[in-house]
Amino acid sequence: QVIANAYNGGVLAPNGKIYMIPYAQATQSYWHYIDTDGTVKAYANNITAISNAYFNASLSLNGKIYMAPFSQANQTNWHYIDTQSNLPFPMSVCTNPMFNKF
Repeated sequence: QVIANAYNGGVLAPNGKIYMIPYAQATQSYWHYIDTDGTVKAYANNITAISNAYFNASLSLNGKIYMAPFSQANQTNWHYIDTQSNLPFPMSVCTNPMFNKF
């Protein structure tokens, strides 16, 4: 189930999927990504976060998406999305100012 104000942006991962960055959806057991065929799919996140947890994110060279905390900022744990991709983007792509700028 997707709730109101669920996500705040998305990040293209090396596996071609666009992972949505959880805002109000952060408290839910399932988050979503857009698959390479354009369909929205859910996945279990197995974490505990507070509402309005994250506001943006960046892709790292290791294929993990590190989320920028919003309400989660004063919590002990911050989270990342492991895309489990073995196809990392080249440094030149990840550091390009036009890539994942939102």
